[in-house]
Amino acid sequence: GLSETESNFIVVTIRITNKGSESWSQNPNNCVLLLGDAEYKYNSATFYLEDSMSGLTEINPNISKTAQIAFETPTKSTEDTYSIKLTGYSLFDQGVTIILTEK
Repeated sequence: GLSETESNFIVVTIRITNKGSESWSQNPNNCVLLLGDAEYKYNSATFYLEDSMSGLTEINPNISKTAQIAFETPTKSTEDTYSIKLTGYSLFDQGVTIILTEK
């Protein structure tokens, strides 16, 4: 579970809309958490979340789905400013970076 470590977890909730003409599979490998020069990959705790970004969920055209992804981090998001970089969401871009704030 989430309590097996002394580190923190940041859970990011993303609403994804497929604007394409074909089914698309969201994938946690396309999401990286950033803090300065450090890059954090998703944690396996992701798969225990209610709307887990498992990579198994297909999103059909013109449908929106919510996906959650968990990252293990050394500090809380209230202590440091984290960003998340998303790639693989468009054939035409190099990804998008979003600065995270508390909900």
